[in-house]
This record gives sequence, C-alpha cells and structure tokens, in this order.
Amino acid sequence: MIKNIFFPQKIGSYFFFPQRIIGFDIGKTQITAALIYAKGNMCTLERVITRPLTESTMSHQERVSLGISAICTELGKYDTIVCGISSSLIFFKELTIPFAQREKIAQILPFEMESLLPFPADQAVLDFIITKTDGAQSEIMVGAMQQIHIEEYRQLFANAGIPLHQLVIDLFALYGLYREIPSYKNLPGAVAVLNIGFSNSRIALIHDGQLRFIRSMSKGISSILKPIMDIGISGAEAHEMLVRYGAQKSDDPAYSAAAKSGMNDLLATITFTMQTFLQRIHGAELNTTLLCGGGAEIKDIAHVIAEQLKSTVRPFSIDQLFTLPQYKMSDQKHISPLAVMSVAIALPTQTIEESNLLTAAGQEDASLLTKQVIAAGSIMSLILLLLIGSSYLQIRAMSAALVKGQKQVIKTLESEPELNISGIRRVSEAVDTARSRIDEHNRIWGAFASRMRSSFLTSLQKLSTAIDKQAIGLELKKLELNHTQITLQGRVKNIPALIILEEELRQANLGTFVNPQEPSFNIVITLKKETEEVG
Repeated sequence: MIKNIFFPQKIGSYFFFPQRIIGFDIGKTQITAALIYAKGNMCTLERVITRPLTESTMSHQERVSLGISAICTELGKYDTIVCGISSSLIFFKELTIPFAQREKIAQILPFEMESLLPFPADQAVLDFIITKTDGAQSEIMVGAMQQIHIEEYRQLFANAGIPLHQLVIDLFALYGLYREIPSYKNLPGAVAVLNIGFSNSRIALIHDGQLRFIRSMSKGISSILKPIMDIGISGAEAHEMLVRYGAQKSDDPAYSAAAKSGMNDLLATITFTMQTFLQRIHGAELNTTLLCGGGAEIKDIAHVIAEQLKSTVRPFSIDQLFTLPQYKMSDQKHISPLAVMSVAIALPTQTIEESNLLTAAGQEDASLLTKQVIAAGSIMSLILLLLIGSSYLQIRAMSAALVKGQKQVIKTLESEPELNISGIRRVSEAVDTARSRIDEHNRIWGAFASRMRSSFLTSLQKLSTAIDKQAIGLELKKLELNHTQITLQGRVKNIPALIILEEELRQANLGTFVNPQEPSFNIVITLKKETEEVG
C-alpha cells in the first residue's frame, strides 16, 4: 500500500499506521516467535510460538527455513519481520565518542573500529547503541560482525519465502526491553542478564542502568546434558529429566552426579566471566542476576547460580511491562523465560528502532525499492496527466476570455462615432482604423497648435539671450514651460549675481515675477498675454 511505501510508519513512539511485527529468536533446537500489534502509541503482545527443530535428514538451515515458514503461516498477516542475530557471532566493544548525534557517530565509527576488529575491516558490518550521553559526549556499545553471517540469516528467510525487514543484535534488543520494565530501572549496583541457550550462553552486564559488557560463552544446556548422556541416557530424556529434577534426583544418584558435574562446568565459566566484568568496574558488586532462555527452565537452577555468584537470581520477567499504559497482552498468560528474547526482538523499543544490520550491510529489501520506483513512476504519470488536463482547461478559459475581450474592444470602438469603424469585426483591423483616425485628428490639431510652439521657442530665445550664465555663475537645475508661466529653479554664485539675474529677466520682458532673496532661487514668471506683448 502507498502508506507503507512513502510515509513513515512511526514518529517517536507513535505509529501512524497499524503494524503487525513478528520477532524471531532462532536457536539450535527451537525457533521462538512473538507477534506484536502496534497501533498509535499502544503495543499489544498477541501471540508467542515456540517451534522445536526436530532431528531429520535435512540440514539445520533447511529445518530453520521450514520452521520460519510454518510460524508465519500460523501467525497469519504481518507487516514487518524482525530477527535477532546471536551475540555469539559478534565482537563487542565499548567506546566513548565526542558526539551525541547518532548520525555523526555512524560516520566516524568505521575509523574508530578499524584497528580493533579481529577480522578484516572490509568484511565488517557495524551496529551500535548509545548507552549514556553526557553533554556532547556519548558512551556507546558497538557490535561488529562479518558480512557472511548477515547473508546467512537473510538466506534463511529467503529460502522460506519470507521477506526479512530488520536484523538486530539479540542482546541489544534484550537491553532495550530491560530499560522498558519499571522495576528493573531502579535495580542497584550491577545487574547481569544471563541467557542460557542450548549450545551457548550470553551475558550482558548492566551497571547503574548502563550496558557495560557483553560476552558469549560456548557452553549452555548441552554442557549439562553431555555428562548425563555419557551414562546412557538419551538426549531427549536427559533434557526432560533436567527440566523436571534439576541436578537432584533422589532415586538416581548416577544422574544427580552427572547433572551436577555438567552444571558446575557451566557455572565455572559463567562465574569467571562475571568476575572479569566486575574487576573492570571498580567497586561494583553483582546484586541481581536475571535468567532467560531455555536454561532458565531447569529446576532449581536459579538457586544453584545464586549460591555460586552470591547474588539474587530470578527469572527475567516481563509481566510488569504490561502494567504500563502503552503495553498490553491480548491474553493474560505468563511469558516463559524461553520466549523473553523473541518478545524483546519484536518490541519496537527506542533502543533498537534505528538498528538494522541489513541496512548497514547494504542489503535493504529490494522489493520495497521496486515498489517505490513503480509507485513514483505512477504518481509522476498521474501528475503529468493532471498538468496536461489543467493546462488544456486554462487555455480554453483564456481563449474564451480573449474572444470576449476582442468583442468588447470592437464594441467600445464602435461606440465612438468620430472613429467611424462600424462593420469591422477583426480587432487588429478595428484598432488600426481607430489609430489612423486619431493620427488624422492629431495632424489637424498640430496645425492649430503651431503658434503655441512658436511662443515657447520665442521665450527660450529671450531667456538665453538675456542671461549671461558665466558671469553670474548660473547653475540651472530645472526649467518648466507652459502656456501661462515659466519656472526657473537653480542658483547663482552670490547676491550681486542674483541682482544681475533679476535685471536680465526684466530686460527679457517675458512677464512678471517675484524677486528672489537668496542665491538659491525658484522663480516663477507669469507670461504676458499675446495682446499685451503686441501693445
């Protein structure tokens, strides 16, 4: 539709046109998707779907593409597809930049990051979020990834026949969700957001509300399952037991020992990463850990992690988000920690609204560009047709006005009997005839007016003969003549010269005037009647 092609979807947090947004979180063993309906300044969480990626002869990429297609079919109509890219594929760096405007930061970021990248700069795609602004200075978190990973995600959706509109960094999206939840804004000290996935775990450390560090570890649920599977329990059964019993199963000590061994291995890595973060923030203490991802569903894992990290551990809950007036759920079901990431990706928060790795990588939706070109061409054609139609109507109106004006001119000229142009219908001919009649009258009048012209010449001759301009230093600025008077305006060099000028004017005998009193004069001579001159 035309509204989706040329007009902005939103300004600030207000959506001008309703949008159905599907956010995808693609894991190793499942795909989770959340559907957000955004209208005006309201966002409604309508549905959350988790689809397992069951083992088959197909490749993982093929199974993911089929899962994406099935989820979109189940969710129905959509306007925007957003996907989160795993932080395990991304190199993160915190920078301080002497700009507060996102546009300026984006311009200098490639130069700031070039020497820091662990891979060639020409293969890098950069994204960032502003975590703190202090006057004209900003602290930012930069995510850098290789172009090939962007293409891999884009291809997953292309193979499913689904257009991917936005690709964002998963933990950037999760941080954006974190900042929206009222109770999390006031958490003191350092807060760790821990997402435990199947094959990896991701940690974001937030200090005083600011995202400071992100780290991905190549250990997750699979690290706990491996020792359990080594004692002869299948992967599916081991996972089910882990969710139901955690690391303690009273009637199976072999299982309990294996589960505890795997959990300790994972927690050792998590603990080391946390300590590394805290050492870089002097005086910081870890007060709260928020769990999400599939690992958060393991029984008693929060208690085990709390003992290990010496902090409060609880699930990352978004229930409080829906107490805010701009958010609501279509049903009042509890959102599991596994679905939190997909909700964060779908939710159009201010943190990620300008982030899009597809744009940064130069892979914008080509179909949108094609639609824009077609729509622009159609609109230009319509405008051209309207201009042609408008011009045609204006020309017709002007032609009618011209004909009417010509008739009025002829009628006006015919009303003057002295012009004698009756019977003439062409304006040019009528005007030429009227002009010739006027010229003939002017010639007759000129013959009678010759005496007046002779009188003017005679007056000028008398003035030029009587006045010695050089002797009196005359500077004449103005001279006006008509049939009753002559006006002289100017100046002479001094009073004696003024007296001489007065005498010369009397000798010229043109008429009467009032004697001037200053060298700068304005003399009006009232001309004599012809009878007076003759007498």
